[in-house]
Amino acid sequence: MKTTRGPQRHVYEELVALQAGWDPTLAPPYVAGDSAVSIAANGGSTGNFTITMNFPKYDVLVTTGNIAFDSANAAVQTAIDAALAGEVVIDTYVADDVKVGLTLNASAGTINFSANGDSVTNAYMVVTTTNVDMDVAAPAVTESTIGTTNRTAEAILAQADPFRWRLHAGRQPVLDEPWHTQCLGL
Repeated sequence: MKTTRGPQRHVYEELVALQAGWDPTLAPPYVAGDSAVSIAANGGSTGNFTITMNFPKYDVLVTTGNIAFDSANAAVQTAIDAALAGEVVIDTYVADDVKVGLTLNASAGTINFSANGDSVTNAYMVVTTTNVDMDVAAPAVTESTIGTTNRTAEAILAQADPFRWRLHAGRQPVLDEPWHTQCLGL
């Protein structure tokens, strides 16, 4: 049984050449997108909650101060801006780069926000809420768009699936057994 320790150099060089000359059509999940998150109306009648924003790729984790159960749009925006002030995600955070959209108030309306300003554009953001002292559970969070940058190389590998092809001496591609089957003797 022949074993290999990974792709050979010429295979790597051919992949690099393919990438240089190939401009694949990027589609989700490989295309850039801003994080978009919704926090459900909390339905409370008293108390406070907090919002925690984590940008794991950039090692930024912040939590807002207490937000009143019935806060209006401006109060939620101010809490988020204060929590992110001075943090560096893509660049140093600028107020309103994580934009809040709230009709009514946090008790009766959904808080929608997206990380789409220059300092956070395309950054993956994980959001959680914590009940500080409200008379109801912490509001539920729904992530509608995951922030990401264009991932061209990953898209090419996913579309080309180079590990399933080998080149014969005549340089004609032939479908081969999956590489892990050859390497592991499966």
